[in-house]
Amino acid sequence: MKTKFFLILTLLSTIYFSVVPTPASADLFEDFLNEMNKTLQGGVEGVKDLISPADDKNSKKELTLESEIKLAVDGDVNKNGQIDAGDTITFIYNIQNTTDKKYAYATLKTNIQRDSLNYIRNASGVTGLKDDGKTIEFPNLRVEPGMVKQISFDASINYFTELDPLITTEPELVSEDKTSLLKSAKKEVQAKRIKKEEIPSQIQMFK
Repeated sequence: MKTKFFLILTLLSTIYFSVVPTPASADLFEDFLNEMNKTLQGGVEGVKDLISPADDKNSKKELTLESEIKLAVDGDVNKNGQIDAGDTITFIYNIQNTTDKKYAYATLKTNIQRDSLNYIRNASGVTGLKDDGKTIEFPNLRVEPGMVKQISFDASINYFTELDPLITTEPELVSEDKTSLLKSAKKEVQAKRIKKEEIPSQIQMFK
């Protein structure tokens, strides 16, 4: 019995010192004994947790979608540090797939209000986009297992002079057969209207 206990202790000490960073302390051995005592009290599961921490075992396998709206690089026309009508903003969509499933020919629906925006450009992370004048979609996406994908594009806000336009996106990822895979929370920014005299005469005003 003593021999078995010695072998177990030797094994646990080897595992402990291989996975736990060595602190600059004279009480390292005492820390080890305390940790081994907790592990042995936990029985077999305690030993398993030392070898394979709970955080690793409980890591979720899921498909996620996040979005963001922010001022584009050099998009702040009057350099006031806020989003105004006429400024250029960037829409960002992050897709992460930690599952073992592959999604071919998926579509990212941005659900933006296209009539509040103009001059869609600088799309990245995709090979093309669909612009029907009402919203923007990104078709034919391949979402591979373990993949992290970022899609972004820039757009200019129309010139509003009588109201503060609300720019929103509520992205949704759908499969090839149009089944919804997941929806993300709505993100929005409130742009500030500008004065009529600040708009060049050749640019159409949007009220």
